[in-house]
Amino acid sequence: MTYTQHPPHHQALPALLSAMTVALMLQLLSVEPSRPYLGWLISAIIITPITAWITWRRSTTNALGYLICACSITLALSLIAQPYPEASLIMLLMVIPTFAHQPYLIVLWVLPSLLVYSITIELNIWLPVWAIGATLLWYQSGLWQRFAKLKQIEQHRLKRQLQRHNNYDAITGLRNKQYFEKRLRQSVSEAKRSKTPLSLIVLDIDYFRAYNEHYGNEYGNSCLEQVARLIKSDSQRQSDLIARLNGGNYVLLLPGTDKHGANRLAMQILDHLARTKLENQGSPISRYVTLTQGISQWQPGVNAEQLLHRAQLAMFQAKHSETGRTTVA
Repeated sequence: MTYTQHPPHHQALPALLSAMTVALMLQLLSVEPSRPYLGWLISAIIITPITAWITWRRSTTNALGYLICACSITLALSLIAQPYPEASLIMLLMVIPTFAHQPYLIVLWVLPSLLVYSITIELNIWLPVWAIGATLLWYQSGLWQRFAKLKQIEQHRLKRQLQRHNNYDAITGLRNKQYFEKRLRQSVSEAKRSKTPLSLIVLDIDYFRAYNEHYGNEYGNSCLEQVARLIKSDSQRQSDLIARLNGGNYVLLLPGTDKHGANRLAMQILDHLARTKLENQGSPISRYVTLTQGISQWQPGVNAEQLLHRAQLAMFQAKHSETGRTTVA
């Protein structure tokens, strides 16, 4: 797993500025520096986020994360700490190997740190050993890497959720039309290559609009979910794909299945639905929810769109003759 190219500046820089603002407030409350020193202090606060921004623009690693953590901790603690100048400077120089793979980062790290260091000398509040120590501990111990990895995992999870949102129907949890059309084209190509059967079943809830008008959209969505679960329970092969196209319209993609096998599955679904007895007072033909189905089998020379069209045409023919039945193209 790789880290993101750049940490998000819209989160990093405000956090850095916030830390520095707090440090400045603490400094003003505790030391009350004279006007010249206050100018230098403000300069340090300005130059550090600028340096961080330059790093963000050029860096292709998580070095910005190191810089932000180091500068924030160093600046905040140096403004309120006790004197340990020599040891602090030694530990400051120990930071350099961390950025050895990108030498310009050494300059970007040392400049603001030395500026802060010199200002604390002028203000007689020395840079403490534990300020640099805390900074070193943060990233030398791998804590930042772990934090970055957790952020990457979270981003990966959000990406999967977005992909799921793009590929799944929001109401039923089935695959959506966009995903089905892509898989249908792939399945037709595979059927051509392997010369194996491929069938489609298009299923449509009879008088679903009347159902919605009678019971309302909330119950309509519940009906869609129940029918989806019923279809899934009857089609349990890993290779089969169930999708909702629109309204009360579903489709079953059956690789390796001929039209006779598809017809048997369609009959099984109708029988299961009849036994379930989902009430539909809006239907003029039955007290319960019924399905009309159309089946088509791929033949050489037939593309994905034609295969779907044939199944839909068979379904419409079944509706015109008698709803609640199945027609094979």
